[in-house]
Amino acid sequence: MTAQELFNHVVGIMGQVPSNAQTYLDVFIPNLNAVLAQSFKLENNNREYYDLAILPSIPKVTTLSDVLVYQDNILYNVVSWGIAQQLALSDDDVVKTGFYSQQYAEGFINEAKMIKEDVTDYYSLESEE
Repeated sequence: MTAQELFNHVVGIMGQVPSNAQTYLDVFIPNLNAVLAQSFKLENNNREYYDLAILPSIPKVTTLSDVLVYQDNILYNVVSWGIAQQLALSDDDVVKTGFYSQQYAEGFINEAKMIKEDVTDYYSLESEE
């Protein structure tokens, strides 16, 4: 997915069309980079869970034609709502900002994967002999 495709998706969930969202386009890339940074640990956690290559650093987007390296489910269910939240906040739309913020938080929870680790119980009353 490119940054342009994500922009179209974000303005779509905000009830806009890209041709009427020029003011959003002006601040989209900085907001995208901020939300990508916020979602970086989540992305790498999911990559580890699915045995995918871990990203060594937070990607930085500079143009709308840049390809986003995050997984699509993170882009659609987390990043897009985080950007919508930022854009609504810049419009001083408190109601929409609250809704988008809730969707963003729920996206984080729903997309987080638990990685199981073996735990040694040093406090058990039973001996292992």
